[in-house]
Amino acid sequence: MSKAKQATAAKIDAYFTGCLYFSISKLQRHINKLAEAAFSDVGLAPGQIFLLMALHEEKNCSASHLSEMLGLAPSTITRFIDKLEKQGLCTRKLEGRVSHTSITAKGRRLMPDIQAGWKTLFQSYSEIFGEEDAKALNKMIVSFNNTAPNRNLR
Repeated sequence: MSKAKQATAAKIDAYFTGCLYFSISKLQRHINKLAEAAFSDVGLAPGQIFLLMALHEEKNCSASHLSEMLGLAPSTITRFIDKLEKQGLCTRKLEGRVSHTSITAKGRRLMPDIQAGWKTLFQSYSEIFGEEDAKALNKMIVSFNNTAPNRNLR
């Protein structure tokens, strides 16, 4: 490779390695691949699994509550609920003007496989980062996410 191309490559690399947005986006893509592999036996996307887990813990949830809990747009929540409902994993009940969603018995039966997927996912990224660094990174991200709404970042 010529010196000019090396200089250009170094400049581009500096743009990307110096950018938090790019670095986190790239990491998110890697983690998403790990999550998709970890939950492949369940047959649901990671976001759908988060929603199902929330429904497992909270018996009746409005879409707006799920949106707030998961940090996802209401339209994304609706799309996830539509898919889960078609698979018989949740049901919706209209109460006045608000729709409440609940997990079904079929959805509950997936919980052991989902828990196994969580363990697999944690092991996968712990192998990459080391268990302590993985926990520390997660703690830092959770802290930022908890602070973000107070700083008008949403």
